Amino acid sequence: MIAVDTVTRGEFEACLHEIFSLVLKDGTFPLELTGVRPLGGSQPEAKREPFGIILKAGKPIRLPQGTYRLETPRLGALDLFLVQISPTEAEAIFN
Repeated sequence: MIAVDTVTRGEFEACLHEIFSLVLKDGTFPLELTGVRPLGGSQPEAKREPFGIILKAGKPIRLPQGTYRLETPRLGALDLFLVQISPTEAEAIFN
């Protein structure tokens, strides 16, 4: 499992348009990584610049905000706090 506190924007950019498996109690659900964006405002002592990622479902999904396990061949497993931002999209922010 990759460390969420040290993963970088570049590592996610290398995964653009790859499918991440959202692990749910009753199986998995595919989400495509469709966006990686810098957020700016980094502090001098910060380990990395803040960034966000957008994950898109192929159909509408109801995803209450919370921490979810995502798995992808390139990065492995990640536990991310996701916020749904549209009927088919969720976002994770890395500070």
